[in-house]
Amino acid sequence: MKVYTVFNEDGAVRGFYPDVAYPDVLDENGVFVGRHPSVPADAVEISDEQWMEIAADPGAWRRIDGDIVPFVAPPSVPGQVSRAQGKIMLKRAGLWPRVLELVAVDATGEIDVWLNDATYWSRQSPYIAQMAAALSLSDAQVDQLFIEAAKITAE
Repeated sequence: MKVYTVFNEDGAVRGFYPDVAYPDVLDENGVFVGRHPSVPADAVEISDEQWMEIAADPGAWRRIDGDIVPFVAPPSVPGQVSRAQGKIMLKRAGLWPRVLELVAVDATGEIDVWLNDATYWSRQSPYIAQMAAALSLSDAQVDQLFIEAAKITAE
């Protein structure tokens, strides 16, 4: 059996067109002339084995650089971490001494209150943005710190 698959711009499966429902167009001698008119021009032919595997869990596959490969979603960035998780992560990343230096020179004293008294540190906090800028951390780096901090448990 022949199966065509369509992928979106992110490489995710958008649909299947098996030839039992969308047979190829053949001439009077049974020679392939073209695809069924309903099969999109950008559809890719896949094997029966691929179809069965992909159809079982379409979200687990992506078409990247012409290859159909397993897809593992990147970890989501937590909206907040506990103060303890944040401090431990900053220490593990070697950033804690620099954070303390920056807190010491803060004229408003607000960052000190936030750093030491907030129960949770929110990823969207202006204090996080201010501290990240002072530490020359990109958004991706801060996201990764939050992802790793969320993994820290007391157990």
